[in-house]
Amino acid sequence: MHLPNPARESVTFTLVTPTQAPCSFILRDGAGHTFLQTSFSGSTTTLDTSNLPSSTYSLTLANPETSATRKLIIE
Repeated sequence: MHLPNPARESVTFTLVTPTQAPCSFILRDGAGHTFLQTSFSGSTTTLDTSNLPSSTYSLTLANPETSATRKLIIE
């Protein structure tokens, strides 16, 4: 889950089922260009979105067990 959506300054990710394995996320624009790729451990992390252009992005969160892709709007 990521909140808020749409976002302006930051987005907080909270895993519904926390794991001990590191999670990664990839943020891509509509053309598929990667804007950000990083990883985190634990159940919650915050991403600073204040320097990203306003657009609709594709956000993929993944760990060794599963992955999910969602739409993220930056205003």
